[in-house]
Amino acid sequence: MRTIKASLLILFLLVASSALAATKTVEGSTTGKVYNELLGRWIEKKITVYVDNKGNTYIMPSDTVLPVRGVLTSAERRKAIALLEKSLKWSDTARKNKLETTRKLGLFMKSFDYREYGVSLTFFSANKGKQTNVILHLKDFENMFAEEELYLDPKEVKGLIALLKRASLAVKKLKKEAKKADELLR
Repeated sequence: MRTIKASLLILFLLVASSALAATKTVEGSTTGKVYNELLGRWIEKKITVYVDNKGNTYIMPSDTVLPVRGVLTSAERRKAIALLEKSLKWSDTARKNKLETTRKLGLFMKSFDYREYGVSLTFFSANKGKQTNVILHLKDFENMFAEEELYLDPKEVKGLIALLKRASLAVKKLKKEAKKADELLR
């Protein structure tokens, strides 16, 4: 009887860890800045990206009281990459022409149970084009009170583009690992 209980416990742990392995973190990170009104200064936050086995991509800043995870489908991820690349061209144009403007780049929001979640991207230029940012607004998919707005300069935008481009490879690796686990744990 004891052997059966131990075997069931091991089986349960393998199944539970397999369920938890349904996501994979994309290698690397970038940063963004959040203005802290209490401190009266900008605070840098690390941004990581992870994927699930359905191909969704999650953008998550660190050091938040509540975890904030903006989610993009694989099609939205490809569009977001194109829009972020477009923002780099706009940064050059704003700098050369001393432009001050705010423009919506992309809105990737979804609705569920009377709440919105997802990602929005806004281009921002100030100080006669000397300061250009993409404002990355994230609304968590599970907690309607968790949201974050990060300002990314062009270097940080390039870092986010690189992470998002590596996300498709992470999805392939995740699916390959899940297939291997299914074959070995029959």
